[in-house]
Amino acid sequence: MGNTRAVLLCLCAALMLAVFFVPAAAANESAVEIEAPEEAAVGEQVTITLDVVHEGNNFIHHTEWVELQINGETVKRWEYSMFGKPPGENFSVSFSYTAEKDLQLQAEASCNLHGSRNVAEQTITVESAASSEQSAEPSGE
Repeated sequence: MGNTRAVLLCLCAALMLAVFFVPAAAANESAVEIEAPEEAAVGEQVTITLDVVHEGNNFIHHTEWVELQINGETVKRWEYSMFGKPPGENFSVSFSYTAEKDLQLQAEASCNLHGSRNVAEQTITVESAASSEQSAEPSGE
């Protein structure tokens, strides 16, 4: 009976190690890329899409949050948890913003165990209607 109990304890320990550590070892940090226009007009509504990549999204190990900053201010943060996981290993989130001046975008995603792989950056140049009309007019020279 003692040997059976020892074998069962070893099997349970091995199963726990496999469940808790193998997915983490096979996974990585969360990474993000920004999809947005390079230029916009003043007052134009721009859509900013963040593409997130993370191997091993499960209830123990997943992307914990994704954050978008515009001109140094956090404008949107998506939170995930053990019971509210992201939709998949690769997923996208979008945010609409009205461009009034040049936009400096920064985005980051973080794994709950391994952290973040990168901070993505992009600039959207915002031009007023007057400046775009001037550049379209032929010069008188």
